[in-house]
Amino acid sequence: MKRTRILGLMLTTMLVGCFSHSTPPSRFYTLTPEIGPGEVGTAEIGVPIVGVGPFEFPRYLMRPQMVVRTEDNRLILNEFARWGDDLDIQFVRIAAQNVSLLSPASTAVPFPWRRHFEPDLRLVGNVNRFEADSAGSVRLELQWAIVNLVTGETESVHDSTYRADTDASDPAAIAAAMSEVLADFSREAARDLGEAAGRAASASRDGGGSASGRTD
Repeated sequence: MKRTRILGLMLTTMLVGCFSHSTPPSRFYTLTPEIGPGEVGTAEIGVPIVGVGPFEFPRYLMRPQMVVRTEDNRLILNEFARWGDDLDIQFVRIAAQNVSLLSPASTAVPFPWRRHFEPDLRLVGNVNRFEADSAGSVRLELQWAIVNLVTGETESVHDSTYRADTDASDPAAIAAAMSEVLADFSREAARDLGEAAGRAASASRDGGGSASGRTD
C-alpha cells in the first residue's frame, strides 16, 4: 500500500511538471497614451475640466482575453494574451490622458470622477468594435457625443471609424495599434471639445452670463 501511494505521488508530480512546462504563461497588456511630444499643447479646449466617459462596450469585448476577429466573423480568444485591466476602463482612462496631453490647460478626468472635479463638458459614447482582425488591421468603431453639463444640451454627435495596420499574430503589436487608433479618436474629440467650449462661451457672452455657468 505504501509503495502504491509513493508511485501515485511520483506520477502526479511528473504530470504536473509536464503540464507546467508545456503550457506557456499568460502575458498581460495595456493600452498606452500615443500623443507625441510635438503634439502636446496643440489643442485648446477652453474649459478647466472635461469629463471622459462612460463608454459602453459590447459584451464580447468585456473579458480578460485579447480578441481577434477572423475573416468569417468568428472571434478568437487568446488565452495567453490578456488585458491588465478591463478594456472599457482602460479606454476611458487613456482617452482622458490623451486629451489632457493635447490640451494641458484643461484637466480631463475619467468617469467616475470625485465631486471636487465638476466638468463643464463631457465626452461619452458607445463602442461597437475595438479589436484586431486576422487580416492585420485594428478597427475602432463608435458613436460619441459632447454634452454640455452646464446647460444639459448635447453639443455634437458623431459616428466614427479609425483603423491602423498591425501584426495579428503579435499581441504587443495589437495593443500598440489599438492605442494608436484610440489616440486618433482622442485628437478628434479634443478638437470637438474645443469647438463646443467656444460655442458655449459665445452663447454665454451673448446671454450676459459667465463662461462656465458656475459660481463660487
